[in-house]
Amino acid sequence: MQERYKEALKDLEAARPLIKKKDVKSRVHFIIGQIHQLLNNDKDSYQNYKAVLKHNPPYELSFYTRLYMAQVTNLSKSGDKKRIEKYFKKLLKDLKNQEYKDKIYYEMAKFEFKQGHLPGTIEYLQKSVAASAGNNYQKASSYLMLAEIHYEKLQDFETSKLYYDSTIALMDKKDKRYRLIAARQEVLQDFVTQLRIIQKEDSLLRIATMDSITLAKHIDKVIEKEKEDLKKAEAREKAIAAKKCIQQ
Repeated sequence: MQERYKEALKDLEAARPLIKKKDVKSRVHFIIGQIHQLLNNDKDSYQNYKAVLKHNPPYELSFYTRLYMAQVTNLSKSGDKKRIEKYFKKLLKDLKNQEYKDKIYYEMAKFEFKQGHLPGTIEYLQKSVAASAGNNYQKASSYLMLAEIHYEKLQDFETSKLYYDSTIALMDKKDKRYRLIAARQEVLQDFVTQLRIIQKEDSLLRIATMDSITLAKHIDKVIEKEKEDLKKAEAREKAIAAKKCIQQ
């Protein structure tokens, strides 16, 4: 709880051989695996996750162990990445994992991000958000990762601001990250407002220099774009409505 992870590891390693109950031993191995993963000790993390499964843990613990194992698996061979991707897809197909789909997609996104594949990362994060049903913590985490990618990697500040808005709306105010995220959201709000003013002024200046023929073409393009955006918005709303009907 104090985030003194190295000290926690020493205590957990000392306690582990003294524990007799399999479920408790599995839980300790899982926590040790999580800490090693947090400290980027993938090899030690993998070994502890592997030890969890040896003790035949309850289904939920087994599920999360297998999910996190994928993130710390050594990808030294050419076929390793395909093997992990196949494993994720298998998890998605399993009917027992229907309520965990948002988490699976989130871990798939993290796996893509680790490989440096931003389009795949964004796609899986969006699927995670769409699959979320009542798990606000996971949904907020997916929105946050989308916000950070658009802010730090793509420098798409307007889109990032929207994702930060969604994160703040769902995140628990007691979360230790809340204040920092809220501060960035406020800064982005002001920045995007100023950016839009500048863009509008630049657009007006460009329009002022156009002749009548060029201006007419420009207006036609703007109208056409508005129509396309409206069609896309309507299509999204229909898709969301259809998905809700299926879920019900």
